[in-house]
Amino acid sequence: MGKKRKSEVVQPGIQGIPELNVDPAQKKKKKWQNIWRLGTALSLAGALILFTRYMDISAIYRTEPSVTDLYGGLGACNRYNYVLYRDLYNAVNGRHLTFDQLYGVYDEDAWNLELSEFLISQGRYIVEEEIGSDGGATAAREETEAGLEDVQWLWEGVMRESLTNVYAYLGECLENLSQNMQEKMGAFDYWMQDHQTGTIVTNTLQTEKGKDFSKEEYSVWFQMDYDDGGNLLVKAALDSDVNTLTRTLYDGFRRGLYGSYVTNLASYVPEAFRITGEQYAYVGDACSDSSFLNQLEERVRGYGGPKNCTVIYGIKRSQWETLVSNYRAQNDFMDVYREYEYDGLQGIFLLLAAVLWGWGFFYGNPRREEKRLLRHFRRAPAEAVIGGTLALPLVAAPLVLQWASSLYITNNPAYYLRTEWWTWADILAYGLNLAAVTGLLFAAWYAGCCLGETRRLGVRGYLHKRMVCSRVWSWCTERIRRYYQTLVNLDITRDSRRQVIRLLVINGIVVLLLCTMWVAGWFGVLIYTLLLYFVIKKYISDLQKKYSILLRAANEIANGNLDVKITEHLGVFEPFKPQIYRIEEGFQKAVAEEVKSQRMKTELITNVSHDLKTPLTAIITYVNLLKEANVTEEQRIQYLQILEQKSLRLKALIEDLFEVSKANSKNITLNLVDVDIVNLLRQVEFEQEDRLEERNLAVRMRLPEEKVVVRLDSQKAYRIYENLFGNIIKYAMEGTRIYVDLEQTEQEVTVRLKNITEQEITVSAEELTERFVRGDASRNTEGSGLGLAIVRSFTELMGGHFSVTVDGDLFTASTTWVREQSQPLS
Repeated sequence: MGKKRKSEVVQPGIQGIPELNVDPAQKKKKKWQNIWRLGTALSLAGALILFTRYMDISAIYRTEPSVTDLYGGLGACNRYNYVLYRDLYNAVNGRHLTFDQLYGVYDEDAWNLELSEFLISQGRYIVEEEIGSDGGATAAREETEAGLEDVQWLWEGVMRESLTNVYAYLGECLENLSQNMQEKMGAFDYWMQDHQTGTIVTNTLQTEKGKDFSKEEYSVWFQMDYDDGGNLLVKAALDSDVNTLTRTLYDGFRRGLYGSYVTNLASYVPEAFRITGEQYAYVGDACSDSSFLNQLEERVRGYGGPKNCTVIYGIKRSQWETLVSNYRAQNDFMDVYREYEYDGLQGIFLLLAAVLWGWGFFYGNPRREEKRLLRHFRRAPAEAVIGGTLALPLVAAPLVLQWASSLYITNNPAYYLRTEWWTWADILAYGLNLAAVTGLLFAAWYAGCCLGETRRLGVRGYLHKRMVCSRVWSWCTERIRRYYQTLVNLDITRDSRRQVIRLLVINGIVVLLLCTMWVAGWFGVLIYTLLLYFVIKKYISDLQKKYSILLRAANEIANGNLDVKITEHLGVFEPFKPQIYRIEEGFQKAVAEEVKSQRMKTELITNVSHDLKTPLTAIITYVNLLKEANVTEEQRIQYLQILEQKSLRLKALIEDLFEVSKANSKNITLNLVDVDIVNLLRQVEFEQEDRLEERNLAVRMRLPEEKVVVRLDSQKAYRIYENLFGNIIKYAMEGTRIYVDLEQTEQEVTVRLKNITEQEITVSAEELTERFVRGDASRNTEGSGLGLAIVRSFTELMGGHFSVTVDGDLFTASTTWVREQSQPLS
């Protein structure tokens, strides 16, 4: 028992191997398939037990039904006599009387009432009140004969109106009988003949002799005679139970039409009665007086009926056999139903359903570590699963009883006098019922499988994940939350018409629904108002909170914090977030510009002081040398040349600085003329030819042959390109080339000068155009650092654009001029 078996390694292809290794997932899938097959097989087995074991019951004793069994006492025949007699009377007299006109009692001599003390006192009170209201008499009238006549007249009028109400109701009932007679009494042939004139009303072709109803083709027939006083005599009858038939007919005649329909006679007494003119008095107390109601009942019982006629009803044999077959099937079904019910069919079905349900609950679900195959099939709505489980004992069990009873009646040939036990119809019926019960048992197993997930998810988790109501509620709340977020996060920079229209539509639908509730709509308005209050309150609170975030950020920026970051979503104020960041960037840029300006001012003072001090110091030094007595003529000449050179240098520096200042202050008068840029560039290059040769610089000019005319100030334009060539000559590497390019479009003319610098440029391109900035950081070369600054200032004054780009040692200066519309493209 405790030893472990040695594992044997089996080579493929060796005979005697029972089976190869199988994928565990395939095993689990096969296991699941077996579980489903077993559930289906067990459900089918339970259905077979129910429909085979309970087919064999004891024979049910059956009796031959009578016409009273089929038609509930034949009370309808007595009532239908009223309908037939009205048709017969109108046919004899050539009239069109209604039931109320024919049968109602309106004999004026019959209105004399025996008044009780209660009716007399009540009548006197009503009459006196009416007279007092009309004539102003308030004192009680003396008990005179005239007063009693008024009271008698009052209650006779109430009696007349009460009878009218009863007759109208009875006439309405007879009208309904007349309309439904063919449907309710369709199996009967009837024949009514007047004794005096011989006029006949019938629904058969036998209009001559009513005695023909006694022929052999009729299984049931009976004859009733009415004399001149309306008394009934049943002369002949043919039925399986003649005594019961006769007794039923006489009993229905004694009850009459009043006993068949009128149940509460007091309800027909009017509450208000017209006394004089248009005024009414309350007389409803008459319905509580027994003497009045007794006299009313006596008169109602005098309601007329058939007179001096003979009525015969009959049912033919073919119709009778159909009625009997239907009656037997219905009664036998109830007998079989009760037999199965007493024998425990419901209990067996519920026991099988409970076993399958429990098996599905405990064994129809995979464990956590197993692969959950077919899990999607168990995701039925929890409402349907729970409702189906509860419906098994309440609905399914009675249905199984009905199906089993129907099958027994259908498949028992004794009820239909058949010679074959099974027909194709029987097989189909049995198969459908068997499939239905199998489906019910399978549904019980499936409900157990679905509810078994509560072991894994818990009751709360199962209801949350499987209930449709929960998912619908979650979906609705999510939609409402999203819609609320769209309102809260409304982009006020865009068109909000669609959002406003949507809100108005929703509000209109709610208001329309509240209007349809009538009085209950007040409660809806209260609830809707409360909801709006809380929603608006929350909306305003959100607005205030997000506004405070925006205000706090603005205050921090105002206090000098230019690195404010807003991480929260600002809702409707969200479009202000990028504006806040733009304000920060603007302030940061302004601060940077101010710092740069202060630095440049400092550098300007330093550079101006240095550039002015250098020639001025030299001038002072050589002036002091000239003052010495031992200065030779040759030295004096040399000193004067240096003084002239430094003076000119100082003069040029001051003039350049003056021109830059005037250009920046826009204090220069321009003399704009048409200037040929091509000719101007060639002229500048020609005048700088000597300096270019000294530096061994070659110029490559790629200019068009035609004129390129631009409206400029010729002197300022010449100064611009002179400075550019001078700058290149100073800093270009010896033995290199200078490229001068001209590009033109319909709107602009661009001139580019390119060269290779002798030293690496460490200053940015933007700073090179500032004042007193040199490419030589040591400031050993000749120059003031104002050349490019003058170029930029003059170019901008004449509406052009100047830019400098540096790519390593490659220096490029570009000037762009705007053409006028009148200047054609070359």
